[in-house]
Amino acid sequence: FMATDPTATMTFITIFIWALICAQGRTVKLPITLLCLKNCLLLFLETTGQVTVTQTPVVKTVLPGQTVTVSCKISPAVKNNILLAWFKQNAGEPPKILINLAQISEPGVPERFNGTGLGTDFTLTITEVQGEDAGDYYCQSYHELDTLWYTFGGGTRLSVGSNAQPSLSILSSASTDVALKDVKLLCLANKGFPFDWSLQWKVDGNSRSSDVTKTPGFLESDGTYSWSSTLTLSEADWKSLHSVTCEASQGSQATVTKILNKSECTE
Repeated sequence: FMATDPTATMTFITIFIWALICAQGRTVKLPITLLCLKNCLLLFLETTGQVTVTQTPVVKTVLPGQTVTVSCKISPAVKNNILLAWFKQNAGEPPKILINLAQISEPGVPERFNGTGLGTDFTLTITEVQGEDAGDYYCQSYHELDTLWYTFGGGTRLSVGSNAQPSLSILSSASTDVALKDVKLLCLANKGFPFDWSLQWKVDGNSRSSDVTKTPGFLESDGTYSWSSTLTLSEADWKSLHSVTCEASQGSQATVTKILNKSECTE
């Protein structure tokens, strides 16, 4: 499951299908086909339009017990003024519908989740937020244009918890069992909060950004996040260095540092 682009429009393929429908059952020459396509295009322009779904905020971080409000603004108004749903998705899991018809909670959804709104403006409110409420939230609009259209908002990532520094560890692929070509160093950052900690590498005290791959924060069951970053070094670079450093930083929190001396690795 992925959120769609906030703006959805009819594609050329759909217009082409309309043309085929117009010409169905007849053997037609090119000029008639073009005329049919023109008429179908006019029908498309009259009966469909652009659906815009704007969801805010994109990211929200709160402490347990606080209240969260997510807004969804739609243009044009949803079908029957109430055909809007709210979904929640946890990492690695399918999305779960929370609220349908703008304000009707699905069975089993806690009472702290409430939906309101009509027409073009809708709100999801979570009172007394708990750690388990962390995740990604999406609104979904329903429009009846040529057919029933479903359009998702861009999503809101909710983080619940208090500041926490991740623990760092560095793993190396260097070993006498395999001839050295490239050496991969993996930095693991576990159980930090909030989600936007970033990892940086240093080689002998000098920042290194090339040959680095990173993963986005993974939400743990306790509401904290974990990350990883991989640095790939050539055989020559590995043999000439003395140490590598992985640093984790976030906002005003103190930087967390882990140093791996090459002498600690098997040679």
